[in-house]
Amino acid sequence: MSDRHALYAVVHDATAIPGINSLGWTLSGRTIGEPTAAELSPRNRLMVGQEPRLSFTTRALATALGLCGFGGTDISGLTSGLVGYQQQLGDGGTREGALSHRKIAIAKGLLYPTRISTNHQGTAELSYEAAATYDGSNDPIIITESQDLPAAVADAERFALGVVQVGGVTIGLLTSLEIDFGLKVVADSADSEIWPDEVWIAERHPKITLRTKKAKAWGATGISMAGQAATHANTIFYLRKRTQTGFVDDATAEHIKFTADGLAYLSDPFSARGTDPGEVGLTIETEYDGTNDPITIDTASAIT
Repeated sequence: MSDRHALYAVVHDATAIPGINSLGWTLSGRTIGEPTAAELSPRNRLMVGQEPRLSFTTRALATALGLCGFGGTDISGLTSGLVGYQQQLGDGGTREGALSHRKIAIAKGLLYPTRISTNHQGTAELSYEAAATYDGSNDPIIITESQDLPAAVADAERFALGVVQVGGVTIGLLTSLEIDFGLKVVADSADSEIWPDEVWIAERHPKITLRTKKAKAWGATGISMAGQAATHANTIFYLRKRTQTGFVDDATAEHIKFTADGLAYLSDPFSARGTDPGEVGLTIETEYDGTNDPITIDTASAIT
């Protein structure tokens, strides 16, 4: 039997997130080892700290953002925690059957989005991290062998670049869009414990970058050289939901809408190469308007 495993699902409480495209764990161990008695090498190497984290990406943006949006999820508030499954590969076949797989669970910690990115004719992808913390008795990450996999879920969500308006200026001819949620997450430990026992969002600095072939996105009818005020009323981004042969109708509330408040400016006023059309790069660094989050998200919106 093979001991090789591939990714499978990530389960948020009782909901399996479809469209998982990558899955990984890091422990970020820190050790100490100091030579004594004028020896060349330490005789004692000690693990003094770890920060266990799960990271994954999904293409099912509406489902995932509906479960865990800009503010993150307190994993200890979930009945069944956060679980990533490793699927055992089948030597001489495809995948192993029942009771062959691994379940890796976090019971306490913070799940939060890190980035959304897409490009022309591409598929939008959403990245997450989860910082696992120590509850005082159990390991931050619990591994259980010989498990069944959760039932397969429909994988019908795909989103693409849509209409973008920045500071009241409609930006067309888009080639890429990235939303960096800019969350500064702090996992803290004390009392010489190896693992952190608390985690929180200390700061939020979301940033949006986009590129367009529309040269006039910069200038009299576009973004001014010194930048432009962006508000939730005049800075709106859509990700269009795909169908097999095109897109869901704009009037149907199945698209994803983002609004932002802050300062829009030109990060690349114009660059071109050879005979290809040139591109303009725009950046929006966000701020809090006193009422709304720097970025708002609606996962069931019509395009207007």
